[in-house]
Amino acid sequence: IVLAVAEVSPDIWNEYVYWTKMVKRYPQGPLSNFNLAMVMAYMGKVEESAKLLNKVPDLDQNIVPKLKALYSRNIARDPDNWRWHFRLGFVYYFDNKWAQALEQLQWVADSEPFSGKNAWAYGYIAVIKGNQGKWNRAVEACQKALEIEPDGAALHAALAKAYYEQKKLVEVSAEIVTTLRLKKEFEAYEKKMWEQTP
Repeated sequence: IVLAVAEVSPDIWNEYVYWTKMVKRYPQGPLSNFNLAMVMAYMGKVEESAKLLNKVPDLDQNIVPKLKALYSRNIARDPDNWRWHFRLGFVYYFDNKWAQALEQLQWVADSEPFSGKNAWAYGYIAVIKGNQGKWNRAVEACQKALEIEPDGAALHAALAKAYYEQKKLVEVSAEIVTTLRLKKEFEAYEKKMWEQTP
């Protein structure tokens, strides 16, 4: 049986392993926690990412301007690095600067080559559109994400939320069933990946 899993590319898996180790070494480090949260965000570990992100301002109350400055400098030096745009988009999102967040996330969504990073950028675009009450746009963004990453559990969860707000309850039920199945399969996949990681 081949499971339907949103597989993680080797470079992102290595990044995840690195920042997981850094957070274990520096549990109170705001940058290590933020970076691990970002990797989780573009792996589809959305709930875990949110928990870490909520912790970061408690570790450093001045983190938002510091991160804005850091990732703006990084983009100036390396404008084609999608990771910097993704992170800066999140910093703007948490600062309630949704237009700037959308601009950065859309850059990632449109960047080549297409992979899971595009899908997760669309997923977070959907979240912002939902926060703005633009549920049709949120559905569109989720659907674009799922064209790229059809096995992303959190993308199906976001689509379920958007459908719920539109009162499309049959569609909500289908997306919730899919979400639960894919989440379980991703957890099994991640466990196997850790077993193979030295």
